[in-house]
Amino acid sequence: MPDPFSGRGGRVSDYGKAVGFGGDGNDKRTRLSEANISAIQSTEKGLIVLLLTIDADGKVIETTVNNEVTTIKNEATIQQVIACVERDVKYEIAINAKPMKVKYFIKIEL
Repeated sequence: MPDPFSGRGGRVSDYGKAVGFGGDGNDKRTRLSEANISAIQSTEKGLIVLLLTIDADGKVIETTVNNEVTTIKNEATIQQVIACVERDVKYEIAINAKPMKVKYFIKIEL
């Protein structure tokens, strides 16, 4: 019998553009790829909001969870999502740009 409390990762939600926090003149960068969270098993549905730091090469170099608005409480689920984001998400290259911070929203559905 299937576990009624298990579910798969759902949609990745965001606006396609990133607004940076800093004065390097590169206040918008286009995200080129999304996190693939389809294999993540979760026992709860909700939202994970991450603050990503993006380097000049468009790679995620740091990830922190915004606990004030994140509704998922299962730390294992959050860590799996972070691993997917750090592996999969890429932004356009901005030569000589300072690292910038962007918000990234992930909706987990059962």
